[in-house]
Amino acid sequence: MLALAYKLFLVDRQVREKQINFIPPNRKTVTEVISPVFRLRDQTLGIVGMGRIGTATALKARGWG
Repeated sequence: MLALAYKLFLVDRQVREKQINFIPPNRKTVTEVISPVFRLRDQTLGIVGMGRIGTATALKARGWG
């Protein structure tokens, strides 16, 4: 969930394909790819089933508000 919220998969793919890098003169390109970053606080999380995995996920998500 955190990786999706902070677009880590997108940034990882573009860094590996050498489309962006984190060298200071090119920082504007990085912020264009990453922005906007959505916060997880006060968002709705849907959990299907409340077995062991669903319950553990719900308990961990409580920390995000």
